[in-house]
Amino acid sequence: MIARSAPRFAVSLLVAFSGDQDGVGVIRNLSINGCCISSGTVVKAGESLDLEFHPGDDGPVILIDLAEVRWATAWEFGVVFQSLLPDEQHRLLHFITTLPSA
Repeated sequence: MIARSAPRFAVSLLVAFSGDQDGVGVIRNLSINGCCISSGTVVKAGESLDLEFHPGDDGPVILIDLAEVRWATAWEFGVVFQSLLPDEQHRLLHFITTLPSA
């Protein structure tokens, strides 16, 4: 079992990402350090992506400048956030505090 450095939260958020390929998907779980995304776009472990998603109906877009793909299957992949501006991190943390644990 993998030890997590931050709790994960079950969500269903649309996400757009760009890197070697551009794509869209759904964030299935989220933490302050990363997330799991379901998508029909194939990505590979080690790829770098930019992410953009709305944390809720009325929240501004959160931009992740750099996320690294840690693992990938045919329909799902996990990323760790490598670069997050302080304002983005604050909005993400604020959103996460409103969620029940996954």
